[in-house]
Amino acid sequence: VIRMKTVVGGKEVSVEVIGGFRVEELGKEYALCTYDDDANSDKVMVVIMELNVDEFGVRTLASIPDEEKEIVLECYKAIKNDLLEDGE
Repeated sequence: VIRMKTVVGGKEVSVEVIGGFRVEELGKEYALCTYDDDANSDKVMVVIMELNVDEFGVRTLASIPDEEKEIVLECYKAIKNDLLEDGE
């Protein structure tokens, strides 16, 4: 499990990267992350973040630009559906 820090909803949180995918149309990679910002809660949030890697190999997470969200979500849904169909 990869742990990283990022900002979600204006608050810095520690996330665990549980998967990822690439959207060829945008030429970008995305990380599927979980985080729990309330230790007393039985719920965990799942977010998709843009994964950036700089020239030194340092990975950072960023929010997906509004104009790209629909494309990313459609790609995620297609991947999820393929995985669910393979599991049947």
